[in-house]
Order: sequence, then structure tokens, then C-alpha cells
Amino acid sequence: MASEVVDAAKEKIDQAVDKVAAGAAAVGNAISDAVSVAVSRLTTNLCPECVTGTPPAVGRPGASGLETKSVGNAISGFTKHGIDQVTNRGVAPGALLDAARNGTTRGPILDHLGRESFRIRGEVAEFAINLLGRVTTAWRR
Repeated sequence: MASEVVDAAKEKIDQAVDKVAAGAAAVGNAISDAVSVAVSRLTTNLCPECVTGTPPAVGRPGASGLETKSVGNAISGFTKHGIDQVTNRGVAPGALLDAARNGTTRGPILDHLGRESFRIRGEVAEFAINLLGRVTTAWRR
């Protein structure tokens, strides 16, 4: 009789452990989904008309002479490093928006690896944007 009680208790404990494990997996999946949505929203320009600027022309030698690309202050997304820098340096999204709308553009600038970017300088923040429109770094002024 005692062994039946112990077996029944073990079974109930095993069921509870299974429920907790299933719940933990569901919570983990929900967190993963939420992070994916947040990253997608941060790296996707959901409102292209929100960030505007005068696009400078970028000249680059091409096969048929000089290719011209139009690159503006429009933020189309962020690189991983760009998101990290905005977060770690406490750059407010409004400061980036203000710089993109009202700031001055300098460039094209080449880094030590030969990558082109533009510097957008606003009153409160400055950031670098690559030719794809992605913020590569940012800092407060």
C-alpha cells in the first residue's frame, strides 16, 4: 500500500515536471519571437517618409565611366554594430531622426577597409550611414 502511494506521488511529480518543462519551452519560444520582432522593427524602415534628407550624389568609377548613386540621410536600418553603439552610447532615437532631417552631411568618407559612408551631424547626435542607408555607428555630441 505504501509503495502505491509513493508510485502515485512520483507520477504526479513527473507530470508536474513535464508541465514546467513545457511551460519553460513555451516561454523561451515567446521570448525568442519577441526579440526577433523587435530586431526586425529596428532594422527595417517601417516609415520611409519619416526620415528624409537631400541625397548627395556619389561618384564611383564603373565599367561605363562614372556611376552615380543617390544616397540620402534616409535611415533604412542598422548594422549590428550600429544598434550596439546607439544603445551603449545612449543616443536617443529622436536625436537620430533630428540629425537625419535637419543635420549636415559630410562625405563620402572611406574607412581603413575602403568602405564608403556618410557622416550626418545634428544638434544632439552624429551618426555614420553606409551606402545602403544603414546606421553603422552613432554618438552623442
